[in-house]
Amino acid sequence: TFTTFFKKTYSMLLPPSAVRGMKTLNKDLFMKTVRLPAIQMTRTRVHVILQELKNNILDSLNVRRVMNVTSPEEGPSQQVAVLLKPDYKLSAQEESSLTEDIKLIDREVHLEFSSWDIRALLSAILPENSVVPTAFETAGHIVHVNLRDEQLPYKHVIGEVILEKLAPIKTVVNKLGKIENEFRVFDIEVIAGDKDAGVVTVKEQYCTFKLDYFKAFWNSRLQGERKRIIELFKPGEVILDVFAGVGPFSILACKKQCFAHANDLNPNCYKWMSENVKLNRVVDRMECYNLDARVFIKQVSEQLIQSELAGDSFASKLKSMYSHVIMNLPGTAVDFLNAFIGLFSSVPQDKRDIFQLPTIHCYSFASGEDPRREVKQRVEGILISKLVTCDTSFVRQVSTNKEQVRISFKLPPEVAYRHQQSQVSDVDSEQQQKKPKLEV
Repeated sequence: TFTTFFKKTYSMLLPPSAVRGMKTLNKDLFMKTVRLPAIQMTRTRVHVILQELKNNILDSLNVRRVMNVTSPEEGPSQQVAVLLKPDYKLSAQEESSLTEDIKLIDREVHLEFSSWDIRALLSAILPENSVVPTAFETAGHIVHVNLRDEQLPYKHVIGEVILEKLAPIKTVVNKLGKIENEFRVFDIEVIAGDKDAGVVTVKEQYCTFKLDYFKAFWNSRLQGERKRIIELFKPGEVILDVFAGVGPFSILACKKQCFAHANDLNPNCYKWMSENVKLNRVVDRMECYNLDARVFIKQVSEQLIQSELAGDSFASKLKSMYSHVIMNLPGTAVDFLNAFIGLFSSVPQDKRDIFQLPTIHCYSFASGEDPRREVKQRVEGILISKLVTCDTSFVRQVSTNKEQVRISFKLPPEVAYRHQQSQVSDVDSEQQQKKPKLEV
């Protein structure tokens, strides 16, 4: 077994210094030639040597590790060279063990743009000690980056590198700021690729979703959370999805044999949600709405309460009272919880003991020392009621001091049956729905 000594970084393997500060991609400037140690042997010994040297094989570049010793013009070669890390050295004992069949040589290697990964390329291009963007969100053929201010002068070359290195990608976009509009649409700019390729197809679990990424909300980082929530639902249950976007929560639930009433204020989200219902063949299980959130909650709830009381729910599951409410608008969803105050007050006193109140899953952003406690206190303040039991769960880290949290709780009877005067008027609710501080 060979003994090796490594350095953490090998400057000779980095892209040429001439690319530093590049603002338009020029792949020719990445060409360079280096000499690397290699073990030459007969082709039949390759698998044995690769196993023995597995920790010493060159692994920081996208180049062939096993190379023919002769050129293609000279015909097939039985001798090959296995490239090693730059500082590979033999001890005296190891050197004496070499034979004519196995020997240490230097090998000339030609490097080019394709030899490095995205991180290495951008590290070489951006000013020294710059933070390299490495976290990308992908939606179909679109890559979404969040560039820092100091990276903006290099935004186009960053986009071009990503476009070149990620083959299926057609468009790279950069988010310009927080979501601050009523329709939850990113303020983005195309920094590389096709500016007209906004319509994407996204696969998640066993479903397919289509949307216009420039006009409808989508967050791939919530895939794990969507899966966790769907696992809480039982087949046959009805879901009320207040801020549904293009329908991922509801459609995934319907594929689990649930039923859903799904709403979004954004007409483009409603359009694609309706398309996705057909695409995933859940038309008979899901109703789509394009309403103000408070109007949606009140309208659908009143209809379902009356259906339950009249016994119509036996004819159609979509006329049954919902068991779960999803409120995925973390910037302001908590503020809409007072729409549930007194919402069930029309249920007669003698029916309330058998009437099942829903479990609400509400998302919120929070910061501070105890984000989950903060969210719970905000919810209790809106509902004007203590939550005896609830589950507050971490969803994702949004930034250094900011988390997305989900709070799940059974709607308390004292809130559901409270006198309706506690509710906000429909006029005020619509204005609140459209106030422009929606963050994602």
